[in-house]
Amino acid sequence: MAMCGLPSLVSAQESGRLAGRVSDQTGARLPGVAIDLVVDGVNHATTTTDAQGEYRFDLAVGHAALTYRLINFGVAHQI
Repeated sequence: MAMCGLPSLVSAQESGRLAGRVSDQTGARLPGVAIDLVVDGVNHATTTTDAQGEYRFDLAVGHAALTYRLINFGVAHQI
């Protein structure tokens, strides 16, 4: 099984919000996915998707990379 994250970035001059949802290849949303956020090469925060498979990070502007982890699905990376 595979999973994909669909982030959207809303940014201001010095800070922003990164939000999205995680689903499997059938489009079913996945709750309980652990997501790590790395900004400019530094671990910034970790969160878990809610019951609707959605997540949100508030962050400083920079180059962001996400790692998604869920038991029985493996790991997915998004830059």
